[in-house]
Amino acid sequence: MLTQEQFTRISQTLPILQHADPQLLRDFQAQAFHAHIPAGRDVFAEGDEAQAIELLLAGVVRVYKISETGREISPCLTWKMTWSTARNPRKFL
Repeated sequence: MLTQEQFTRISQTLPILQHADPQLLRDFQAQAFHAHIPAGRDVFAEGDEAQAIELLLAGVVRVYKISETGREISPCLTWKMTWSTARNPRKFL
C-alpha cells in the first residue's frame, strides 16, 4: 500500500490518475507499493514475465540486451527511476 505522500506524488506524475474515478484511485493506492532499486541492479531480464506495472518516478534506468556473442547492446534509452508498482496490472487497464 502506498502512503498518502507517495500516492500524491504519483498522482501528480500521471495525469490519468488526476481524472480517475474514486474507486479506481482507492484500489490503486491499496494495491500499489513503492520500491527503491539500488544503482547497478538489474530489474528485469529478457524473457521475464511482467507481474506488475512499473511507474518510474526519479533517477535513471538503462535498457540493454546481451547479444548471442555476449556483447552488450544498448539502444541508448533511459527512463526516470524509483517507482511504484500496481500488483494487479490488469485491474487498472
